[in-house]
Amino acid sequence: CNWNVNSLAKENFERVQLLEAHNALFNYDLISLCETSLNSTVEIPATLLDNYTFISKNNPNNTRHGGVGIFYKNTLPLLIRNDLGFNETLVLELKFGNKRIFFTVIYRSPSQNYGSTGFDEFLNNFQELFTKIKSENPYSMFFTGDFNGHSQLWWPGGDSTPEGNKIEELRV
Repeated sequence: CNWNVNSLAKENFERVQLLEAHNALFNYDLISLCETSLNSTVEIPATLLDNYTFISKNNPNNTRHGGVGIFYKNTLPLLIRNDLGFNETLVLELKFGNKRIFFTVIYRSPSQNYGSTGFDEFLNNFQELFTKIKSENPYSMFFTGDFNGHSQLWWPGGDSTPEGNKIEELRV
């Protein structure tokens, strides 16, 4: 499951109840969140969802904008791969016997417009992340999140933006 939560801590973490209700129907192993809007001043309760661990990667400027998080079942055989991630990106490696699966949640700020240094840096980081994961010969890899770009390849009923087109052109 992936959800652009637009502030996980809003109204004393009330949105967690919505996650609980949805999860009661689908029993997700992983729940990735975008726009968690957390920073070092937000006190996160010890347990948000029973039987899940929550990790987050906040905005690098410690503002309450953007950020990502993942709830994962405590029983999952996984490693948090901080060595692979970059700003507002979390990477998990799940191990099932000899098979390794990589799951990534990414947030790209809409302020990183097409042609800007920030956008080019995002593209380079994303390409490098993909290359590093691929070099580990995974069984499978998944990328989810809020790329703040549109592409008719991703959603034929929508439009395409320059940011979406450039992300689409990456060698991933």
